[in-house]
Amino acid sequence: MTDRALTTGGDLQPVGTSFGAASNRVTTVTRGLAVPGATPVGGSWFGTWGSAVRVRATPSTSAAVVGTLPAGIDVAVRCQRLGELVRAEGYENAWWAYLPERGGYMTNIYVSSPDNKLPGVPDCS
Repeated sequence: MTDRALTTGGDLQPVGTSFGAASNRVTTVTRGLAVPGATPVGGSWFGTWGSAVRVRATPSTSAAVVGTLPAGIDVAVRCQRLGELVRAEGYENAWWAYLPERGGYMTNIYVSSPDNKLPGVPDCS
């Protein structure tokens, strides 16, 4: 078995660059790499907004929190499903995006898209 490592220029970001912006730059470069033996993350990429957005085990605000997103990062969305209606930041939406890299769901409210349901993303089965 061979260990692999990838180093990036994450520390070469301009002073004052937000974590989200730096993360997006690195992700844009690395998500297109063909790494032997690796399985690419499936899904469509979307920007997010809001800070400390919770990723939950199921599409409900009462579900266990499996992670928290930093402000303004890009996420891969594999599918979406109807879940609990969420009201936040002057919006309401019952659609939730499944994030395979995070192993859970986030409300579509915090996905940068003009519609409640994300375009081009299938429903979760």
